[in-house]
Amino acid sequence: MRSNILLLLIYSSWLFAQSEDVHTVTEEVVVWGRSSLQLGAANSASEGFIGYSDISERPLLRVGELTEVVPGMIATQHSGSGKANQYFLRGMNLDHGSDFSVFLDGLPINFRTHAHAQGYLDLNIIIPEVIESIGFRKGPYHSDVGDFSLAGTSAFTTYDQLERNFIEIQLGSFNERRLVTGLNHQAFNSNLLFALELQNKDGPWELPENLDKFNLFLKSSAQLATGDLKNSLFVYSSSWNGTDQIPQRWMDQGNSRFSFIDQDIGGQSQRFAWISNFTTQNATLRAYLSSYELNLFSNPTYFLNDPILGDEIEQEDARSQFGLFGERIFHYDINDRHADIILGIDYRYDEIDAVNLFGTNNRDRHSNFSSAQAIVKSLSIYIDNEIFVTEQLRVRSGIRGEFFNNDVLTPILSNSGQVSDSLLSPKFSLSYLLNDSIEIYLNAGRGFHSNDARGTTLSIDSITGEQMERQNVFARGIGREIGFRYERGSQLNMAINLFELELDSELIFVGDAGTTEPTDGSKRKGIEFIAFWEPRLGLAFDISGAKTSGRYTNVPVTESFIPDAHELTLAAGVTQLFENGGSASLRLRHFGDAPLTTNNEVRKSGTTIVNFGFEYPVSEDDGIKFEILNLLDSEENDITYFFESKLLSEGSGIEDFHFHPVESRSVRVSYLKYF
Repeated sequence: MRSNILLLLIYSSWLFAQSEDVHTVTEEVVVWGRSSLQLGAANSASEGFIGYSDISERPLLRVGELTEVVPGMIATQHSGSGKANQYFLRGMNLDHGSDFSVFLDGLPINFRTHAHAQGYLDLNIIIPEVIESIGFRKGPYHSDVGDFSLAGTSAFTTYDQLERNFIEIQLGSFNERRLVTGLNHQAFNSNLLFALELQNKDGPWELPENLDKFNLFLKSSAQLATGDLKNSLFVYSSSWNGTDQIPQRWMDQGNSRFSFIDQDIGGQSQRFAWISNFTTQNATLRAYLSSYELNLFSNPTYFLNDPILGDEIEQEDARSQFGLFGERIFHYDINDRHADIILGIDYRYDEIDAVNLFGTNNRDRHSNFSSAQAIVKSLSIYIDNEIFVTEQLRVRSGIRGEFFNNDVLTPILSNSGQVSDSLLSPKFSLSYLLNDSIEIYLNAGRGFHSNDARGTTLSIDSITGEQMERQNVFARGIGREIGFRYERGSQLNMAINLFELELDSELIFVGDAGTTEPTDGSKRKGIEFIAFWEPRLGLAFDISGAKTSGRYTNVPVTESFIPDAHELTLAAGVTQLFENGGSASLRLRHFGDAPLTTNNEVRKSGTTIVNFGFEYPVSEDDGIKFEILNLLDSEENDITYFFESKLLSEGSGIEDFHFHPVESRSVRVSYLKYF
């Protein structure tokens, strides 16, 4: 049935494209998002905007790497392509999301009380070719975002209308095949945008990944008499086999870096989302609906806990989501100085029908370790006041109020119940324009991430039967920052900031174990920088990096190191756009070594990756794209852990390095047809 609907959509969109001339070929103008002027507009040095050529010319191994446009951000993977990435920012292991939030046309992508990770951030719903811009802000200084935004937040915005209709067919190493198309159509006084992505690949793994990915995107954009109305529809489905991290001793026995231990790792996932945005000059109204399913199989410890059947588990998640958002800006003047008051309200309702953990063998369930249903409701209200004290000095202050209600139902009565809590988070930003080229910033604010709802009502470990300490609804944090920004027209800009981030606790619900693991409070501080330079039209250089130090607080100094707290990240690139419409891009990404134990006795080494992309126009309507990912064929690791595991042949558990290698060098060739 779904295939028939898909064929009908494709055929209808093709007829639409043929029935009207919906695009006008104009002289191409080079537009770099990083060259957008931020003086007088941004409220911090760590705030920025990426778009246009910065996105389209960037070679990507996976869609999650779009987050790496945020300076200092690293997106890695420790298993199959169908699951959320592992993220690192500001010296924090963000796991699969936690303290970094992403919004897609206003839809919150992070999941609360997820089977695999709190704040689970799966970006596979995105088709990169339809992303027009990415805005990012770091730190808890912004009143319009709340949950999962302590380290930062990012807003992905899709095109209202593509410059030209296109179809792209891509073939690559390791049986990679990808088809993506985007079409415009004018109807009912609206522009209709249709995009489709189909992808299949095996990767370099001995167990073929067999990723089978489907993405459908529809968007209507209309200018009404009272404002702009935009509706976005996302439909995503995928299935895959995963090769999890493997222990170093396994490779020392002669096995390949790309080998596997459990052939059942992998999963399947689906998501549907609809977002409606109505905007006027001074107001925004938004509503969204989303449904989601995931069945994820993993086995991090092999035979440590169950020497007979093994430690393979299935994490099941099924939910629906509804939200409303409204914001109104009021303009006024004080003593001939301009000022704005921003009022906002944000309501979110997550109905979680299943968040379960099963013991499995060959993907067949043999044990139910934990199961739950939950409803998580939140209401947020914020007010901001921005005033130009002088022509050079802007002050923005605000406060955000949160009210959360968790309602959890489990087979264990003492682990069920309702809990509510509220939180006020003040925000402050000061911006001072020294001259036409330099602006300095001072920022401070409180923020939070919500804890897994199951942890807030938990009394007994469902596996061991031990008494457990309940989590707070909120894990609070405070951030401070000082920085400056320099701009010389649109050809050169740079920004540097010093930041500090403190968390009272990093309590999380661990899906793999079905219980909670509290950590101590923590404190991080560091320096970040970003620079963009366009020495001549079409040629652009960019570089960004961060140096961070993080420690647990209230513990002995010798045990204060934070595992996976990368101290150094660096990204750099050069892009050349040619007069004939072609382009070339070379990009480097590096993240340094990091401790794996709190005493710093075990550390993992850093990783450096170089990617290259080239596009050549065969004619006005045809083009060839060529990409080499991992150009230098690095044999370093995407991610490394240190923990105890047990292979089938071993008598007891062994602490060891467990790593997931960087994918070996791969080549992609694409044919693009514009019409």
